[in-house]
Amino acid sequence: MSGDGDGWLSVLENLLGTDPNDGCPDDSTHPAWPPDLNNDTTVNIIDALMFGPVIMLSSGDPGYDGRFDLSPNGTINIIDVLVLGPVIMQSCTNP
Repeated sequence: MSGDGDGWLSVLENLLGTDPNDGCPDDSTHPAWPPDLNNDTTVNIIDALMFGPVIMLSSGDPGYDGRFDLSPNGTINIIDVLVLGPVIMQSCTNP
């Protein structure tokens, strides 16, 4: 169940390291909305470009960051980038 209304299951947010109780970042250091990788409240090309350094890394590899494994299968790949598709150019807001 999504406790914060952002459409992401709380258990998945716990795996990704995002805040399962807040649907939108409070500032640039607050990972709250999983597809908003830079925590600026909007999902856009910047978030997609952030995959560059970690693409094709797997759990246990140096540099692997589970925050990018949006389809939590242990490998950061194109599937994770495609997760951004439905929310690209969308923003969240704090109440």
